Amino acid sequence: MTHSEEAEHLVGEYHVEVVVEELPRTGRHFILEPDSEIRDALAERFGLLSLSALRGEMHVKALAGAPIYRVTGRIEAACEQPCVVTLRPVEQSINEEFELEFAPGVDLPDELDLTLEDDDPCEPIINGKIDLGELLAQQLALALDPYPRASDADLEKICDEAAKSGREFEVNAGKASPFGALSKLKTEKK
Repeated sequence: MTHSEEAEHLVGEYHVEVVVEELPRTGRHFILEPDSEIRDALAERFGLLSLSALRGEMHVKALAGAPIYRVTGRIEAACEQPCVVTLRPVEQSINEEFELEFAPGVDLPDELDLTLEDDDPCEPIINGKIDLGELLAQQLALALDPYPRASDADLEKICDEAAKSGREFEVNAGKASPFGALSKLKTEKK
């Protein structure tokens, strides 16, 4: 693989690559605390208003009898996201554990059918390395509230206030909701 091809696999803003063959048998512990420049870039990537703190602790260890490596860790973060109703800042504190397995030569199909009982597939080891920085970024994305909502956000109240002041406020920008369409189909069947 050429240097430019190797650089192409690096996606994202934060990279802490671990060469798996250099790990001791007992594994190695890592503490990641990206600086404000990297946190700002991650905040932009994930649509956050701010990412004031981000810390990851990880332990990387080879599993006995296989070329598989397990990463166990914890992510801690403090961020602000825009409320989905009011767009006002909503604070979120994250403190979660995670565990993933990595293996060389993993080539996952474009579509993968898994059930809740299935084990997660191994993540790929690329060029003999695991990128803990990108792993931390992905764990942050998974831990974020997908629909942050301010405690006082009330969509009906906002619509009523808009109507009283003479402004029009349409939910879904006037488009029919998918649930409305389903309800209409259900009514038509009867």
